[in-house]
Amino acid sequence: GHAVAASQLAATERRAHRRYCEAVSAGAGHEDGWFEFMRQWLLEVGIPAEQAPAGVAALRAEHDRFNLWRRPADGLSDALSAVKAAGLKLGIVSNDQPALERLLRRISLRDPFDVVVDSGVEGIRKPDPAIFHRCCERLGVAPERCLYVGDNYEVDVLGAQAAGIGAVLMAAEPADVPASGPDDWVVMASVAEPVRQLLATR
Repeated sequence: GHAVAASQLAATERRAHRRYCEAVSAGAGHEDGWFEFMRQWLLEVGIPAEQAPAGVAALRAEHDRFNLWRRPADGLSDALSAVKAAGLKLGIVSNDQPALERLLRRISLRDPFDVVVDSGVEGIRKPDPAIFHRCCERLGVAPERCLYVGDNYEVDVLGAQAAGIGAVLMAAEPADVPASGPDDWVVMASVAEPVRQLLATR
């Protein structure tokens, strides 16, 4: 086995995640992109290349059992509470497994959301505009009156824009921001930032 510090994983996650973005941009499917993401992440923390495929398989099994991203981002709970207190509706559109509802309840994040749209249940994935439209329909809000916040340009920003929804890209590092693309999207550093700006305009 290999011992890897949590700080090392945190420091290399965004860099490894760019492999997913590059793969999807080049035409790969989500699963292939996910494999490249995980493989690169293992390499970044010092796992030998010949052991990486087995490591990816183990991570995939654990992700299917209980999502690897199971710790809420800093400030997320407070941001969601502020949105609900302002009388706005909240929905999730996620490329996940059918256990997303269970995961949200387990980490105490289900209650703020009016709608949860999970690709594992719906049978379609982001960036397909149809999955965003399903969320809008269930919220009872027109796409042009919605705002989507995500951390993946190819899947979240382009998918939301194709559905007629305004998009915010959460990008903690300049390298996470594409060099070119449509002009009508915004880059912010955390999920709390768009919430503050949204509420300030009300």
